[in-house]
Amino acid sequence: MQACGDGCPADQTCSAGFCAAAGQTCEPVFEHVSAGAGFGCALDSLHRLWCWGDNTYHQIDSSSDVQITRAKVVGDRLWDSVVAGNGDVCALASGELWCWGNNARNQIQAGLGASTATPTKITVTGGPATWSFVAPAFQHTCAIGDGRLFCWGGNDFGVLGSGDVNDAFPFEVDPSIQDWTAVSTASGHTCAVSTLHGVACWGDGSSGELGIGVADVDYDPQPIGQLGTTALSTGLDTTCAITSGRTLSCWGRAADGALGDPTVVDPTAGPKLSPVPATALFGWTQIAAAEHYTCGLRGEEVWCWGSALTGGIGDGHWAPARTWLKVADQATDLSVGWNMTLLDRAFDTANLDLSCAIIAGKIQCWGDARDGQLGGGGATSARVPAEITGGHTWTSLTAGPAHVCGISGGMTYCWGSTERGQISGVATGKAVACMRGLPCDAGAPAPVVAGTTALALGGGHTCALRGAALTCWGDSTSGQCGTTSTVALAPADVPGTWSNVFAGTNGSCGVQAGQTFCWGSVLTQHAPAHEPALDGITGLALGA
Repeated sequence: MQACGDGCPADQTCSAGFCAAAGQTCEPVFEHVSAGAGFGCALDSLHRLWCWGDNTYHQIDSSSDVQITRAKVVGDRLWDSVVAGNGDVCALASGELWCWGNNARNQIQAGLGASTATPTKITVTGGPATWSFVAPAFQHTCAIGDGRLFCWGGNDFGVLGSGDVNDAFPFEVDPSIQDWTAVSTASGHTCAVSTLHGVACWGDGSSGELGIGVADVDYDPQPIGQLGTTALSTGLDTTCAITSGRTLSCWGRAADGALGDPTVVDPTAGPKLSPVPATALFGWTQIAAAEHYTCGLRGEEVWCWGSALTGGIGDGHWAPARTWLKVADQATDLSVGWNMTLLDRAFDTANLDLSCAIIAGKIQCWGDARDGQLGGGGATSARVPAEITGGHTWTSLTAGPAHVCGISGGMTYCWGSTERGQISGVATGKAVACMRGLPCDAGAPAPVVAGTTALALGGGHTCALRGAALTCWGDSTSGQCGTTSTVALAPADVPGTWSNVFAGTNGSCGVQAGQTFCWGSVLTQHAPAHEPALDGITGLALGA
């Protein structure tokens, strides 16, 4: 297939950037992902930018939509790299640096107003000709060009490294150092890597996150060693770094297990004021930190650790537990976002938690989706990695009053309300915004049973014909799943050899050997029973 470019032949259409014939579909292959505060962005193999989630600051497009709940291509510009921040986005193309979105503290550029949807080219008088690295933070931005480090925007706690707390645009950090290679920005502190000097940190170090040996605030860059560091990431009050030997060190607040393996770093022993080994494992290549958890890439393995309280760990639950686990395999890129803790540390609803990875060329994310940051199209959550860009080719779709199911590759996928167990047989969700402590509906297709040939959906139950077998699940309080009364039934087979199935609000009917059987609230409320008057039917519509 050829790329669409300026157009496709008359008998083809553009699908995910490629010219496709009738009946063909193409899926984008993604190479890079970046999670921001309530939204995410990614670059595909054609270097196109896709974004989804919160659009409050027009960081995705100029529309009045405050949420973009499906991943979409943003603009027609091609980018080399992209980084999402707190409502702002910065991207590099051919050595040029462009930023747009949230500009409340002039973290993009002075004079643009509180936000801008138009990419603004960042230039500095007497500054670098070529930019190579950028790190937008909560209210400030730092970037590296020609080995020089510049920071601008809000300067709370001295995060700009300017020796004071005055906002600025832009300020060159320690001009005596001209071999900066990487920088990481958090809400209260900043750390950067110099080839000759190792890691230097500045800003709020009250929890030891500066690694300088004391818990203190410092407005100027302070070297802490760690020569040979290849990557680092700053969290709310932690910092982690990967050395040239691909080992992992962390420092700062240890209480939530955010400094690594709890069996290696005692999370009850207080903050670590200097770098300490985070794990006995090695082979680390990428690191990304959020409030109280961190994720890292070890080969193609995604590992996360810290407190699962805020939903970004990806271990299948939200709980205030110290966690250290492998989340996924076949990953090539990784990013985590920020949540509302930064706006009010006493009010942590976790509503902006987002962790994303490129897994086998697909974007998979987990966490909360109140702002559409999981790309699932609604208020939901993903407690384990879930693909957000689709990728299914459907042979059948069937809608019920509050949920939808479809068949893709013979597998039944369902999404929507889970309140009556109609998605997977587990009654959990409500049609309300998802947040910690509340159950969440399924906003993206979830696999249920395989080998499906036909579907029938009721008000709160689902039935799937699987060859000659019939499986039903969900609300069976009226026996509509063909079994005894129960609030939510896990997928269970209805005895018999079936050739068709139909469902109404609280009842179902099926056909076997030309005979029709019904159960639940159809003609009367009962277990599956032969209805001779309906024998020989080929179609049936059941109402309430």
